[in-house]
Amino acid sequence: MHYYKFDISAWAIHTSHLTLEEESVYFRLINSYYDTELPIPTDPSAALRKLRLSKHSSIAKVILSEFFELLPDGWHHNRCDKELETYHGMSERARQVGKLGGRPKKPKETDLVPPDNPDITLTKNYKLETTNDELPPCNKVEPAVDLIDFRPSTITAITVALRSLGVRNIIQTHPHFVRLVEEGAEVQEFIDAGKVAMSSGKPFAYVVAIVKRQRDEMHQAIKDKPMQPIGKTNNWMESLEATHERCKQEGVEIIDDLRQLRINLNDRIQSQYR
Repeated sequence: MHYYKFDISAWAIHTSHLTLEEESVYFRLINSYYDTELPIPTDPSAALRKLRLSKHSSIAKVILSEFFELLPDGWHHNRCDKELETYHGMSERARQVGKLGGRPKKPKETDLVPPDNPDITLTKNYKLETTNDELPPCNKVEPAVDLIDFRPSTITAITVALRSLGVRNIIQTHPHFVRLVEEGAEVQEFIDAGKVAMSSGKPFAYVVAIVKRQRDEMHQAIKDKPMQPIGKTNNWMESLEATHERCKQEGVEIIDDLRQLRINLNDRIQSQYR
């Protein structure tokens, strides 16, 4: 397959987080996918060498883990597989039509010149009669754009952010790193930890250790926080019985109007502190 549709705006939107070098590697992998009509091999070393990407194998692995899915027969790209399936379906239909003798021939047009007088040409004037009601609507409908999903995973977004800070030797399969992301660690947490690590010249493992320690301290603080007692309150403003009992203690005459009774009681209590 040597031709495929390329949506420039969709590509620009969903690869805006990539560097120029990463975008070039991704584009070359996509072109190879369509050219060979095969997924990228599970071990991409030979394919990368053929594509002259051996020096950029680390970037290629990041791109594969972000935009491709590893299956038993290799790295698959969802959009490429759909385009190849459509292409093969069209080829198969064309093959079946060819077996049936190809497309039907167009009917032969009737001669407009009588055979006994070839110098005379028969013509017929046709009057175009249309009304505005017969005209199709002129509203233009924009075609739906099938956007390709190039959104990065959380691990890839963290990797890109840390690399921009200068953190090197990032191991995306680091067990503590993967566990923190699965537990909901945000990109900003790693950015803050990366700034601390770079200020002291520490490696990627130090960044992971900072985030892990901070989250452990947060979980421990939640466990140590005392629980608020749940039960009936004795506030005299919230209970009729408590209000009457407080009135007896303060010497306030009990009346049927509960609102006025609470006002009188509150005035009596406030007068004691004046």
